Amino acid sequence: MSYDSGKIASPVSISDVQKALGVSANDLATLCKSTNINPFSKYKPVIFNNYFPVTGDNYWKAADGKAGVILPQYSSFADMINAIKSSSTRWSHQPPTSIFRLTDFNGYNANAQKPVGSISSLSIHRGDVIMQTINCIYDDHEDNLGLINMGLGDYYLSLAIMKSDSDTTPAYLASSPYTVQGTLNAEVPVMIINAYANELPAGTYPMYLFFSWKAMPSLDSQTFVPIDNSIGRLTIVNLTSITVSAAYDSGNEEYITYKVVIVNGDTSTKVFNNSYMWFTNDPQGNSINKQVSLGTVSVPAGQTKTLTSRVNDPAASPWVIFYANSMIQGSASVD
Repeated sequence: MSYDSGKIASPVSISDVQKALGVSANDLATLCKSTNINPFSKYKPVIFNNYFPVTGDNYWKAADGKAGVILPQYSSFADMINAIKSSSTRWSHQPPTSIFRLTDFNGYNANAQKPVGSISSLSIHRGDVIMQTINCIYDDHEDNLGLINMGLGDYYLSLAIMKSDSDTTPAYLASSPYTVQGTLNAEVPVMIINAYANELPAGTYPMYLFFSWKAMPSLDSQTFVPIDNSIGRLTIVNLTSITVSAAYDSGNEEYITYKVVIVNGDTSTKVFNNSYMWFTNDPQGNSINKQVSLGTVSVPAGQTKTLTSRVNDPAASPWVIFYANSMIQGSASVD
């Protein structure tokens, strides 16, 4: 039997194709251009200018090397985001236009899956790492296309976090550390993206998944390939709050008294490694006048910890910043 459970094997007949596609048309051209064709099947009708291709031709890759799949592409980040929101980014089949071969259906798999998984909605505490782990299909699969098969081997899987649903300017951008070609293998077919959103207040934000020719956060001279159904939600819960205050010593203004108050409303201990106080003229902390190490700060669940001390600062810098876990957690001007 050449048709079984959505798959076609040689010898291929018109009735096999009708069953696999769920259509009644019986002319070959109509069948090869059917919108019911699964674009992610490795074997399907494609544009290849030879009526009788041989196995070594790898005709299933099609003339453009993208295996008969149309991938929407954008050079503008905002245009891509708008396209994702309008649900106009579907990856689709590119059918042949003139040369139609019944043998293209040899090996067709109606149950083939899109070779990249869906974005996950997340709920994290402010300052935690945002991790997206995306399951993918490796390109050596027997009858299901992989990302590399479709020409995405040199692209980076990327993530954008926006401040609102109407915004087209990213608040955060991140990519997997390597290209698709450099990441995926048959043993571990996953891609991981890590991002940080420690400066966003508590709330819920839209996230978008896409491929980029250059690793994020680069938006210049880019090619973006959006993934349909790739909108997720990031919820930031501010269970840990950090406030910083400081004042000049009333008796000697070469000294500054600082205070850091950490409130841990979580159900587990919060540990801040490599903690520092920075004294600087720059509220963003890009330059440092003085640095004071606080070491490791541990705050038990449901408790508040206050750190206070006096430090000599002859430059009388007007800003003090608490720095922990490689992230700025709070800042204040010196009164």
